Amino acid sequence: MYLNGDPYAQPYFTIRGTVELRQYHDPLRWIPDPNGIASEEILTREPKVADLIQFNLWRQDGLPDMYLEHSFWYYKKYRNWFVDRSSKKERAEYWLQFSKNILLHEGGDPIPNMASVEELPKLEEWLRAREPFLKARFHETMQRHNVEYITEEEMKREGYIPHS
Repeated sequence: MYLNGDPYAQPYFTIRGTVELRQYHDPLRWIPDPNGIASEEILTREPKVADLIQFNLWRQDGLPDMYLEHSFWYYKKYRNWFVDRSSKKERAEYWLQFSKNILLHEGGDPIPNMASVEELPKLEEWLRAREPFLKARFHETMQRHNVEYITEEEMKREGYIPHS
C-alpha cells in the first residue's frame, strides 16, 4: 500500500495485489495479473488491512478519485437516467458502486429524493455536505495504519504542484 498518482492529478492511495491467472491458449502456463485491487486475496493474507480496502484510489485530500463525477455517473445509471436502459441486476450493481464510493453504509443524512435528472443539483449539494465526513474517515484510517502522505515539496518535485 502506498500513495501513488500522476502529474495531472492529486496523489492517491492505492492498495493492490497480484493474482496468478491461467492463460486460455496454454492451460499449463500461469501468468501474473497485477491489475486490480484483488481485495479477497489481500484480506486472506493481511486481514488487518480490511479497513483500508474501501479507500483504494482515494486522493490524498481524503476524497475518492473523481468523487462527484463517479457519484453522478453511478447514481444516474442506478436511476436509469441514461438512454441505454439497464437491467435490474445492473442497476443493483450501480447502486452498490455508488454506495461504496461515498461510504453510504457508514450513515449520514439520507440521500435527497429526486424525481428526474434535472434535480441532480440536490445530489451535488448532498455529496458536498458529505465531504468533511469522508475526509475525516480517510485521514483517521491512514493515521491508524501509519500511511505517510507525500509532502508539498515532493509534490512540487514530482510535478503535482507547479513550481513557483
